[in-house]
Amino acid sequence: MKQKRGKIELYIAGGSWRSKADGSNENANRLRSVGGLKAFLAESEIARYVLKYVYPPEISKAHIDGFFHIHDLGSGINPYCAGWSLQDLLLRGFSGVRGVVQSNPPKHFSSALGQLLNAVGVIQQEWAGAQAYNTVDVLLAPFIRYDGLSYKQVKQAIQEFVHSINVPTRWGFETPFLNFSFDLKPADDLMEQGVIIGGKMQDKVYGDFQEEIDMFNKAFLEVMYEGDANSSIFKFPIPTYMMSENSFDWESEVGQWLAEATAKFGLPYFQNCSKNTGLNPHEVRAMCCHLNLDLKELKRKTGGLFGYGDVTGSIGVVTLNLARLGYLSKDEDEFFEKLRYYMDLAKNSLEIKRRVCNDSFEKGLMPFSKIYLKNLDNHFSTIGVVAGHECCQNLLGCSIADDEGLEFMKKVLNFMRDVLVEYQEQTGNLWNLEATP
Repeated sequence: MKQKRGKIELYIAGGSWRSKADGSNENANRLRSVGGLKAFLAESEIARYVLKYVYPPEISKAHIDGFFHIHDLGSGINPYCAGWSLQDLLLRGFSGVRGVVQSNPPKHFSSALGQLLNAVGVIQQEWAGAQAYNTVDVLLAPFIRYDGLSYKQVKQAIQEFVHSINVPTRWGFETPFLNFSFDLKPADDLMEQGVIIGGKMQDKVYGDFQEEIDMFNKAFLEVMYEGDANSSIFKFPIPTYMMSENSFDWESEVGQWLAEATAKFGLPYFQNCSKNTGLNPHEVRAMCCHLNLDLKELKRKTGGLFGYGDVTGSIGVVTLNLARLGYLSKDEDEFFEKLRYYMDLAKNSLEIKRRVCNDSFEKGLMPFSKIYLKNLDNHFSTIGVVAGHECCQNLLGCSIADDEGLEFMKKVLNFMRDVLVEYQEQTGNLWNLEATP
């Protein structure tokens, strides 16, 4: 009881690194408030529970001693991030959970945005991190023509959505963390597919709506460029543009707005899918700031992308402290021995978390997610890295910008990638390597 009282008083005084009174708290999207206090207490208890009762001592000790960081321990019984199928939402509507208001599939642009807003706000509470929707511009554009909307009306609707998503309505007095990807023109698989309006596939196809796709993108970029009432940046949704040689005309009006918004706020992320990268814009999805998921791995696992392309994400993230490993190693051989040891511990921790999350999922603790997901099999386990530069300084006495340091870090990442392939073969689960924010 004394411990709980201490935590309450610590939070109120702003003395916790998770909730500093000056606003420099662990999560910049969470505001200090009564709601934040409740989340702080609940998440502290969950973190204590998983470290003491879920993970074995060697994993908990590695986290506490700083060899790696298990992210979101306060969400230790639920997964990290997820991507959702906007097509599925347009077909089903936001409904399916007993005792909660049911919505038919949207027939209008405003109701499609409204259901998307509700879905993000509610499902976000069942996940620790980012929620993502892909191909947003292409899939929503047909509603504009079917409603007969002017550009002014489209911009107003998008402005209302963006303002609403940046309000702290999530658990813990926090804004939802939302990512959108934009394709700028229909992909080959959508070009001849019938558009979805009112939950039904129509005769017209997405390839017929380039004018409305351009209108949507221009309006969205203009809203993001203008910012809020104080001209401050909108934090969400974080836009990612899938860029290839033929994605669109940079000299177009949309291209100009994209350049203006980028110059003002550094706003979007760009996924380089040009020929030299070997990436297909529809085989890679950006889930959050630095987490990219290769949907080719899902194709291997499921036999096809249909119904699975968007419904993926990450179970959890463990970040290895390369600086500490470099400091404690006498030479490269010892470094790689330590790296493999702590990667194996990280793997074990993520396998444990996968089992715990599956249990939460099956026992009904994620009711909205369960409407749109069959299971968590298509979600990756993620290992990240931090402090590569400091690792080079500690182990090699040079910078990561020096040739020796750069080559060493390439060797480290290639080693880790090969180990993750081993894990994937051993466990049958999907693994990926992240540049941890």
